[in-house]
Amino acid sequence: MKDTAANLPPNKKATAKNGGFSMIDNEKTTLRGITVAVGYGWQKFDESETSSQDKKPKGYDVLYDAFWKSIKSKFQPKCEGVEKSLNAKISFKRLRASHGKLVWNSILKNINNADVLVFDVAAAPDVRAMPKDRSDIKDVIKSFNYNVLVEIGVALGLDKRVVLMCPDHLFEKVPSDLKGYLWTKYTGEISKDGFERCFCDERGIQNAFMGMLREAIQEKNIEIEIEE
Repeated sequence: MKDTAANLPPNKKATAKNGGFSMIDNEKTTLRGITVAVGYGWQKFDESETSSQDKKPKGYDVLYDAFWKSIKSKFQPKCEGVEKSLNAKISFKRLRASHGKLVWNSILKNINNADVLVFDVAAAPDVRAMPKDRSDIKDVIKSFNYNVLVEIGVALGLDKRVVLMCPDHLFEKVPSDLKGYLWTKYTGEISKDGFERCFCDERGIQNAFMGMLREAIQEKNIEIEIEE
């Protein structure tokens, strides 16, 4: 168990930088960084497919993954804002296996190493199934990505900080064991040229996410001195 002011034995004293358990506010102090890992259903491409805006070079599918770009557009600017305000690096990356490692063992390790995890349970449609014209996501996204549901279970079991996202029209199908958690529902429009995601509570999720980032950075940078 991590030492905190709440769980220290009564005969021990906790002190932290800047006094108590407050965040360091010295602008010249560089704090230890954190990792945000994103679990979602990756889009599948074939080599002949391109968007109307870009030529897709082989091996760079992630640059043209509408779901990844949509998630990044919502969360990465908040990471950058917290980075600047606290002078701490935030790594924002996809949850994936590492090269040369067993897939599931690598995923487990990366979940465990992440400080904050963002999950989207939607099953991303194959690029070939993406509509040419902008369409409501409820007409395109029909099911969950079950790998992501498993990853959520692991993260919750490890008591990780999580953001759980689900298309509004699929929320009633979320497994009952998970419905007790606070979910971020969204609507949107999607086409071959992109995915415009709209959170049902935009301000709420952004504030909650930034709060998680600050809390994770604070936790990593607190220095506790145990005195007998």
